[in-house]
Amino acid sequence: METAFAELPLAVFTTLAPLGAGAFIALAVAFSANEYDEATLKRIDRLTWVPLIAVIVGFIASALHTADPSHGMFALNGLGHSPLTNEICVGGVFVVVALVYAIMASRGKLGGSRKAFSLVTGILGLVFALFVGLAYHVPTIVSWSTPLVPIEVLGFALLGGSAFAALALSGHEGKAAGALRVLALVGAAVAVIAQVAHLAMVSGAGNAVVSGSQLTGAAMGWAVAGLVLVAVACFELVRGYKAGMTSAVAVRAIVESCVGVFMLRLVFYALFLSVGVTVM
Repeated sequence: METAFAELPLAVFTTLAPLGAGAFIALAVAFSANEYDEATLKRIDRLTWVPLIAVIVGFIASALHTADPSHGMFALNGLGHSPLTNEICVGGVFVVVALVYAIMASRGKLGGSRKAFSLVTGILGLVFALFVGLAYHVPTIVSWSTPLVPIEVLGFALLGGSAFAALALSGHEGKAAGALRVLALVGAAVAVIAQVAHLAMVSGAGNAVVSGSQLTGAAMGWAVAGLVLVAVACFELVRGYKAGMTSAVAVRAIVESCVGVFMLRLVFYALFLSVGVTVM
């Protein structure tokens, strides 16, 4: 796991940013299904800043990964042909749009445009989560160059987004409760299935220096713990949305999903397997 701990800033970024971004699609679902009074909207809009701050903290953490954060601007030169640059640009667009949305919502300026604006922001959040996974499509790193990686991150975003939205909506899910349960279930199922498949894939690979089974064996404890926490978060959300969501349940689900995903992201970085001299 030494490789994983060397990537702690990126693990924080790829945990907080997609999960926070996923909250906006869950909120869009709620606004599409329900009509809220002004007092309820003020409460929801105030707590919408929680997932947005999580996204921003994630970006700050990613900047700490570079020796000189100011050099990050040079990454924009690769737009269109660099997965990392594409991630940065899509993420930048999402953050700007989400900030505008949150500011306008807090000032009561959205009016009849709320449903459309929230839907656009939510879609951008999911696209951003997809690009976070695609940024690791590096042909020379066989354990990362797989469609399973963006699928994992999308699953994390749906699950974590449902948890963050639960805090803002707690008690006001209304007609969207069923759809929000589905978001949590689909997110957890996709994340778990993709993660298990990813571990199996890496376990059967190797190069002249190390075998994939060695890497997965060393990370298995973290993987199991992360998967269990993801499952527990999903259970909390499904039960909460069915029986009546509370702030306490939402906070537990946020913590469980964030910690679980963070552990799985550490596992991801621990599964660093390059082409090496020869691939077995």
